[in-house]
Amino acid sequence: MPVLHRFFNCAIFVNPREHNPPHFHIRMNDGREALVGIDGLEMLSAGIARREIEGGSQVG
Repeated sequence: MPVLHRFFNCAIFVNPREHNPPHFHIRMNDGREALVGIDGLEMLSAGIARREIEGGSQVG
């Protein structure tokens, strides 16, 4: 999957050929992953605590 953006603690990936609903993947540096719906930014799978990905992450 192509990396859209990297932060100091995670990366955001998208695979345009994946299943619905449209979503992106957030993968933490330790390998944990969550899926987030593009429409409404709702968590579709909760492999990461929401507090870990909300707020101002630094680009790195």
